[in-house]
Amino acid sequence: MKRIFQLAAFLILLYPINNGLLGQEAIDSLESALLTVEDDQHKLELYEELIRGLAQQNPVKAVQFAEDALELAQEFPDSVLLPDLHNAVGIAHYYKGNLLISIEYFLKARVGYEIQGRDDKAANALNNIGVTYEEIENYEKSKEFYFESLKVHKRLNNLEVQTALYNNIGSAFEALDQLDSAEYYYNKSLELARDNNPDKNMANALGNLGNVYYKREKYTKALDFQRRALRYDLKNNNTIGLVETYSSMGLIYLGLNNYNRAYESFNEALSICKEHDLKSREAELYENFSDYYEQLSDFQNAYIFYLKHTQLKDSIFTLEMRKQIEDLQLSYQANKREQQIALLNERNNLKDTQLQLQTTKTRLLLVFTIFTVFVLGLLILNVRVKGKANALLQKQNEKIQQQNQELEDRSVKLEELSHEKDNFINVVAHDLKSPLNNITGLANLIRINGKLSEEQLHYLNLLDQVSIESKNLVSNLLDLNKLELGLFEQQIEDFEVKDTIDKIIHNYEKAASEKNIVLKKSCPGNISIRNNREFIQRILDNLVSNAIKFSPNNKEVFISCDYNYQFLVLSVKDEGPGISKKEQQDLFKKFIKLSPRPTGGESSTGLGLAIVKLLVDKLEGEIEVLSKEKKGTEIRIKFPASFSSDL
Repeated sequence: MKRIFQLAAFLILLYPINNGLLGQEAIDSLESALLTVEDDQHKLELYEELIRGLAQQNPVKAVQFAEDALELAQEFPDSVLLPDLHNAVGIAHYYKGNLLISIEYFLKARVGYEIQGRDDKAANALNNIGVTYEEIENYEKSKEFYFESLKVHKRLNNLEVQTALYNNIGSAFEALDQLDSAEYYYNKSLELARDNNPDKNMANALGNLGNVYYKREKYTKALDFQRRALRYDLKNNNTIGLVETYSSMGLIYLGLNNYNRAYESFNEALSICKEHDLKSREAELYENFSDYYEQLSDFQNAYIFYLKHTQLKDSIFTLEMRKQIEDLQLSYQANKREQQIALLNERNNLKDTQLQLQTTKTRLLLVFTIFTVFVLGLLILNVRVKGKANALLQKQNEKIQQQNQELEDRSVKLEELSHEKDNFINVVAHDLKSPLNNITGLANLIRINGKLSEEQLHYLNLLDQVSIESKNLVSNLLDLNKLELGLFEQQIEDFEVKDTIDKIIHNYEKAASEKNIVLKKSCPGNISIRNNREFIQRILDNLVSNAIKFSPNNKEVFISCDYNYQFLVLSVKDEGPGISKKEQQDLFKKFIKLSPRPTGGESSTGLGLAIVKLLVDKLEGEIEVLSKEKKGTEIRIKFPASFSSDL
């Protein structure tokens, strides 16, 4: 259990402690003041304080106030309060789960602080961006912003903030499983904490060092660090810190097979959670108790606590997801209504303009016919009418331009809503992993707990298969969403193409043998390229998987590679049913299921080839499909590659 400064980084690094979370009485007072204050600049100050106070307690309401505040702020584009307001809006969106939007506002805050010469605040905004990237598991990006923030605070000699930043950098390295680097930065944080407000920072640094040694299975040293952290947590009555420390100590005692002390530590943490209504941490502790009883071979109690863990976690998940879904639905419906009204108004205005122009032309023609002899009078009248018509046209054009601008603004809002949708998909897919893992865990517990009949084992195996297929679907959804958002990092390295193909063949030998399908390859052994091995391996993985799924029994699948100057060509060919020309147009679309079906009852999500298309585009490659019905399918991938040896 990693102790990080993430939430503290928002509320402690950027504001004094007494400006953090507000009590209900203070929030009510601020809301009342907003209704009575007439000075708009003062209103902005109240909005900023109210948004920041509500962000963690009621993020939905905080975001609503943020929208009102940003609308008011448009009247004061040069206000010195704008960076603070943008930062508060970023905090509100962070706690609501709109992580991409929060990064946008933290970046605006950073620019505003830099223009005002407030380097310390700009550096804190950088830290908040790093924290947000760590939340979306982009740890490399989070490190970049942490280091940039640290550079500024070193120049400003702000030792307390440096202490927190070293800890955050260590947490990013620990998430990447780079334990040596994590230990180095945790020790840097510990050194500064000894001389700079030790009561506040020592427990975090000590606890994190304990977690590093626990992961290395050096339990005695890990326990020493956690005991030292516990002294500071008790001294400062740090509720969250006490839960984390007792829980970590319980895990260490389990590693040492000291079951009595492990139980005592877990129980201490659980008592604190119940006293302070810390539901999410209580759910984690039930899982720890399940591990504890499983290690004692008390599978009945292990199963009971595992059920408590899943039930509590699912209830938390259900409440959070229901709230997010309701917010998204309301936002979507409101934007949709606005868009429909705008389009209807535009059509009506255009019709009115055309009618007015037609009427004007008719009147001019009538006047010209009747008063032909009065040439001079006609000219004067004609000039006046044209002037009025031009004025009318100019007004209508200005109105149309205004409407176009409004449509553009609504388009921007819809794009933001699309970002929220992508983030929502990412959150839902990510949190679905836990219930699916729970299914597998429960099935394993049932197997361990007693003798089962063949029929019961068969159903458990079916349950495992469904769980695995569902987890594959969730993983594909997450990967697809990350690719569309551009969150995948390009990792370029040297590797042998033949080795990658051999690995793919090895992974699918079992699936192919079950259908008596022979996997054949044709690839020179000396093709060494410099490119993204993970992307290429993922492309081949999806193509070979599809070829096996859609091939009948007793057929062959051919995997080949070749090179042509600066291009590498990969090919996967099967002897399956083939794809019609019409359906080939939909081959790489998401969730599309074509008429050919898997021949062995395998599942197909309709996402594999969509991921292939995105990956090939990332590699700046081309896809060619060669297929005829009942004569098999060949998919060729051609992309530029830097060859790292003479061929």
